[in-house]
Amino acid sequence: METSENIADLATALSRAQARIEGAIKGSDNEELGTKYADLSAIWAACRKALTRNGLSVVQFPGAVSGNFMILTTMLMHSSGQWIRQALSIPLIRLDPQEYGAALTYARRYALAAIVGVCPRDDDDDAALAKRSPARLIPALAGRSMHETIDREELSVLEALAEEVHAELPALCAYLGVASLSALPASQYPAAIRALEQKRDLARRVAA
Repeated sequence: METSENIADLATALSRAQARIEGAIKGSDNEELGTKYADLSAIWAACRKALTRNGLSVVQFPGAVSGNFMILTTMLMHSSGQWIRQALSIPLIRLDPQEYGAALTYARRYALAAIVGVCPRDDDDDAALAKRSPARLIPALAGRSMHETIDREELSVLEALAEEVHAELPALCAYLGVASLSALPASQYPAAIRALEQKRDLARRVAA
C-alpha cells in the first residue's frame, strides 16, 4: 500500500465515514454457486453518502494486462489532498474483452469494499433488525423489586445497542442517572432502550 506523506486528516475523515457506512445488500445472484452477493452498485450505495459528507472520494484505475493478470489500482482521497492507494491483481481465464470487463468489475467491487470498510449483508437482515423492536428487548418487569438492577442479558443488550448508535457510555449513564450501566434499575431499562432507539432513528433520518 502507498500513501501520501501524511494521512492524519484522511484517517479522521474515514473514521467518521465508517460510523455511517452501511452494509451492502446481497441482492445479486451467483448462478454458478447458487449464492447471493453484493454487486458494485450495492457497495457504492452503502458508502457513497458517508464518504462524500466527509470529504472522501474513490477513484479506480484499470491497468494493462501483465501476463494473465489484470491490474486495478484503487485510490482513496481526502479533500486535504491526502491519499492512500493499493493495486489488486486479478487472474484472467481468457485474454479477451469480455473476460477483462468481468474481471474489472469483480476487482472494483472487492477493492472498493476493502478500502472503505463495506461489509456485505443478507437482504433479510433488515427484517431481523425490525424484529428487535423495543417491545422485544424489554423484559417483563412483573415480580421484580423496584431497586433490582438489570441482569447480564439486559446489560449486554444495552451495551450492544449503545455501540450500534455510537453512544458514549459516560454520557448515557449521566443521562440515566447511574454510575454505570450495570447499576441501572430494572425499572429504568425500558426508558434506556427507548432513548437509544430514538438516537438510532434520528441518526438514520439525518443520514437519509
